[in-house]
Amino acid sequence: MNNVVEIRADAFKLCRVFQRPMSRRVKDIGAWQRSFEVLGALSILTSCGILYLSPQVRRRAAGLSEVEYLLVFVLLEHVLLGVRYLLHIAISEKPEWVRAALAKKNYESKQAIKFERAQKNRRILTRKFKTVSLPHTH
Repeated sequence: MNNVVEIRADAFKLCRVFQRPMSRRVKDIGAWQRSFEVLGALSILTSCGILYLSPQVRRRAAGLSEVEYLLVFVLLEHVLLGVRYLLHIAISEKPEWVRAALAKKNYESKQAIKFERAQKNRRILTRKFKTVSLPHTH
């Protein structure tokens, strides 16, 4: 008896209490999108800063003055930020198959609305013409 009651109670909880909330359509992942973009830029800056401070890299570039050494890393940082920006532009947010599916769904929705309007107009015209009747002659 205990198991039957427990199974029914668990079923009630799963079906009524702990339901997944309704989803809604959004453009992107919101604040997280911007956070990850900023994090990507900051990672480039910190990586270049760590390389600039690295003693092993300084030994390899012994022939450069301090200003030249700094300019090399500033240039590297800007090149990497530019590559990141180009990748951001080159890679679309929605793949082609998603855009095609959305366009198809949009087209089908418009066709359904057009069909519904045509059906409604036909019903209205049918009602109007049924009310206009010719006089009966016997």
